[in-house]
Amino acid sequence: AFGGLRALRELGRGDVSVVGFDDVDAARIAGLTTVAQRLREKGETAGRLLVEGATLPAREFILPVELRVRDSTRPPVGQG
Repeated sequence: AFGGLRALRELGRGDVSVVGFDDVDAARIAGLTTVAQRLREKGETAGRLLVEGATLPAREFILPVELRVRDSTRPPVGQG
């Protein structure tokens, strides 16, 4: 996402939105909109499954995420 964002900015393309994933520190500095995971909760869930001796069949877990909107996204054309 960082490379795409940099290239779009160099081209003067402010009409394209870019979204990354993981909300690393560099995303905040670059103004990149990201999907933030709750890494601690993700790790705790994985650890609990290992301790419990999780077996097949596979189970699905949906953990919450948060969209952190920054400068790299814009409303669609005609809606802003």
